[in-house]
Amino acid sequence: MRLKHLLTTTLVSLTTLTSAIYQDAAYTTDWHIPLLGAPVPDSTFFHTPSIDSKASLIYTLSEQNILGAIKPKDGSLVWRTSLDGKGRGVARKATEKVITGLGGNVEARRAGDGRVVWTNSFPETVQDVRVEASQNVLVLFDDGKVRRLASGSGDVVWEWDGLDKSDKVHSLIDNFGKWTVVSVSKDHKLRATDISSGAEVLFSESNITDLEQIFGTSEDTGLIFWMENDKTILKNAIIVAKESKTVATMDPEYEVQSVQMFQSSATSYFVHYQSATHSWLESYFLTPLGLEKVYNTDSQFGQSALAPGQPPSNEKPIPFTWLSPFEGIKIMAVNGIDPLAIVKFNFSDASPVTGFTFAISEVIEKADKTFAVRSFVTGSNGDTHLFRDGKLVWSRQESLAGAKHSAWVELKDHKTEEIKEEVELESHQNFVAAYIHRTTRHVQELVTYGLPWLTQLPKRLINNVLNGGNLEEVVTGPYRDFFGYRKYLVLLNDAHILSAVNVGAQGKLAWQMDLNRGDTKLGEVVALYHMGNGIVSIVDKDGTHLKIDAYQGRYLHAEKLGKKISSTTLVDDAGTPTIIGFTPCGCAVIVNTKKALSAPMHITIRSSDSTLTGYKLTTNDDKALTWSFAAPPGQTIRTLTPRPAHDPTASLARVNADRSVRYKYLNPHLLHITTTSPADNTLTSFLLDSVSGEILATTTHTSVDTSYPPRALVTENSLFYTFFTDDRTPGTTTKSHTLISTDLFESPLKNDRGPLANAEEVSSLDPERKNGKPTTESRAYILPNPPLALGVTATGQGITTKDILLYLRSPTASLLALPKRVVSALRPVGREPDEADREEGLAPYSPVLPVPNEGVLNHERKLVSWRDVKVEVSPSGLESTTLVAVVGEADVFGTRVSSSGEFDRLGKGFNRVQLVLTVVGLFVGVLAIRPRVGKGGVGRKWRGM
Repeated sequence: MRLKHLLTTTLVSLTTLTSAIYQDAAYTTDWHIPLLGAPVPDSTFFHTPSIDSKASLIYTLSEQNILGAIKPKDGSLVWRTSLDGKGRGVARKATEKVITGLGGNVEARRAGDGRVVWTNSFPETVQDVRVEASQNVLVLFDDGKVRRLASGSGDVVWEWDGLDKSDKVHSLIDNFGKWTVVSVSKDHKLRATDISSGAEVLFSESNITDLEQIFGTSEDTGLIFWMENDKTILKNAIIVAKESKTVATMDPEYEVQSVQMFQSSATSYFVHYQSATHSWLESYFLTPLGLEKVYNTDSQFGQSALAPGQPPSNEKPIPFTWLSPFEGIKIMAVNGIDPLAIVKFNFSDASPVTGFTFAISEVIEKADKTFAVRSFVTGSNGDTHLFRDGKLVWSRQESLAGAKHSAWVELKDHKTEEIKEEVELESHQNFVAAYIHRTTRHVQELVTYGLPWLTQLPKRLINNVLNGGNLEEVVTGPYRDFFGYRKYLVLLNDAHILSAVNVGAQGKLAWQMDLNRGDTKLGEVVALYHMGNGIVSIVDKDGTHLKIDAYQGRYLHAEKLGKKISSTTLVDDAGTPTIIGFTPCGCAVIVNTKKALSAPMHITIRSSDSTLTGYKLTTNDDKALTWSFAAPPGQTIRTLTPRPAHDPTASLARVNADRSVRYKYLNPHLLHITTTSPADNTLTSFLLDSVSGEILATTTHTSVDTSYPPRALVTENSLFYTFFTDDRTPGTTTKSHTLISTDLFESPLKNDRGPLANAEEVSSLDPERKNGKPTTESRAYILPNPPLALGVTATGQGITTKDILLYLRSPTASLLALPKRVVSALRPVGREPDEADREEGLAPYSPVLPVPNEGVLNHERKLVSWRDVKVEVSPSGLESTTLVAVVGEADVFGTRVSSSGEFDRLGKGFNRVQLVLTVVGLFVGVLAIRPRVGKGGVGRKWRGM
């Protein structure tokens, strides 16, 4: 009974300890930046979530197709979701709902919480969405069809298909109560078609080659605005009048980049112009003879934004806010033909926004005839801000959204930086001088730091004992911390905004650069690399190479290579990181240095959708073909996965429970390829040696749905890849996301190195190596949700056991960490684990993988990214811990993973006070008992005489 009670007490205490560990780790070692992205102007608005609600929320659909609601009070997210589909989406407000269209999907969501009310899918692509007064939804598709959907169910009420199929569809407008389709004919003429009668108006004087030339429509008067001749001529058309006119000709001094039109009253309009450096405003009045310009402002420096306010309940004109980083906020309106500047708010502090690109406003007229205005604006870098009466209330870092390229940046050690110059000086002196200099330096350090260290010693001891010994000191600047948790994660998005977040400071923004403002313009970026010593290199397809100081966020060097670059790779050339670029014709270019390679390099190039080519680059920049790979007929290459550059191996063999070993097949040149064939629904896995091109292993899987992209991962002697199984065999219908786990060994036998056991040196180009193909062990597992990205933990020496990281999509995505033994290819099949299996921690094979709650790294944080998601890993300064980051179109999430536990540091749960009291108690006990023990020993000796 006593033993049973002891075991029960022990188990209860362990359970409490485990719960405490998870509770302590959650939300302290991890951080999350939830994003929406840069707002789409015509899909962003203030809207009340319910009829009874007095306060409105900001609803926006971003360029990343993320729909969300923001609290105007503090900028926090009420809800957000990722819309399913491709292309540019559209969002419209309805009573207690938000209606969205993206791709072929039309959805209605509750404005309060974002839950789906109804959804409908169509084979065509949504072009525009409008909500009628009855709350029914009109949807315009890219083929010209218009469908009315019921407000409550989303079912199709009726369909109209009367547009010329050669037209390019632009939008759907309400022309005096008649719904009209605006399109452009094949001969570039503007066309307006009434869907109720089929009557159309073709404006023969128009010349529109791009739908983006049409920038404004008026739903009350049937006006359409567009630009011609490279945005130098402003034209408009009145549908009722069936004619178009030239309204204005632009000043050639300023090259117009964007134009916006807003309606202030039934007959008054604002047109806002923006050039690269200036912006200005023009006011127009509608007369029976057409539009007349009645007012224009002087051009002002910088990017400004014009935003309509809420329509007033009376007949007053709609107030507008004109926001400029230098002029503040002006509330304006046009009454008849007289422009009115009602009130102006100056920015109370220096505005952090260098330029405004878009804004929406709420203008409220108070009882005392004063005005209150709050404006939601988008800056030139994509960040969003809210100003209330000229005061900045909050900002959101939406410029981090849509990151396509990322790189870890190691920070400097401030202790070594202090003596860096001294050590460098000693390296250039003779032995005696260097010894004297070093001794003098140590004495100076002892004098300088010795006394402060001694005075701080009691404080440090008290802190370690009473306060848990928090050694995660506060470090500022480009310096690492004690444990190596502090690193920069550099992100680059499609808008060419380069940012660095500090992963050791809960994702705080360290610096940001707008690369569009530099003298050297970037095109489509091919690669972003950290070159060491705080230097980041960026290469684009036009052959532009930028060097950036990743510590401070400033330009170091910019150059034009003079050649187009289609792909790049980073190699280690005698300890020097070197970028090798490849032109579309396959020529190699050394990007970041003018020096030739110090040693030959073997490079693999994807020459087409179904072929790979291996080359040897010599020191004189010559290129020699070494091998080629062609996918089976009818198949295309889907993934190309090499072994990571940092993938250390602490053990050359896997130790079995019986103390025997199986030697791992460790080849630094492993290259995994997956190819698919939609015709016969197959996926083939190839494992190659990237130096010789030799196929080491291959497997073919049938009944694969090739529309799902496969994912792959290679680490040490293991490879993992995923695909979607769609087995439609009668009686055995199976649909599942499958993970294949494969381990590579040198021999199928224990304690055997295989045919190359006696070789002192082994080369991939050695003919004898062909006899040393690996032995493979594989298992298939079923994943609970679609995998979007794979990763693996990495530490400095590779001693820690590895976790496989899976980013799984579900209603909200999750980052799952599974111990490698859980997905091991050696789990026993068809039998119970024997003692040896249990000692190795191998459970019996089961195809369904469980999702343990403790393995979900994002806890309750909601991740919504599912396009171009990357799982980035980097070793910390501790061998136990890996830094992990998820970079997606709407999330930047970071955490720390300790696969084998934090064995090299004491956690917060360690009771230092109890340890000290235990040691002191033992010491006091020894002192107290020692006299009695000594006295008893003397007595025994006397009695023995």
